Amino acid sequence: MKKLILILLCLPMIGFGQDGPFQDYYENGQLKLEGNFKNGKNDGLWKRYYENGQLHQEGYMKNGQYDGLWKHYHENGQLKYKCEYMINVEITAPECWDENGNRIDCYNVIFEK
Repeated sequence: MKKLILILLCLPMIGFGQDGPFQDYYENGQLKLEGNFKNGKNDGLWKRYYENGQLHQEGYMKNGQYDGLWKHYHENGQLKYKCEYMINVEITAPECWDENGNRIDCYNVIFEK
């Protein structure tokens, strides 16, 4: 009986699917990541921040996959690049900007998901 109770107490920790809001923080207390889970997968708007508090990237997830517009920012807050995804596949060519907000060619930009 004791084993059954222990197993039942541990079930929520072994992942039957987290639902609801999620937040993660840097050691300095700054918000690092925020988003939402649905059926244990990323869903809806997700945002990642630099350690200085500036927005690093934001975009939409659906069923754990990139789906919709994603924007990435320089550490100074200027838009770095944006592109759109549909079911984890990039469907638009990225548009890129330098740290001063000037439109640039994307050839030298390091892309990240």
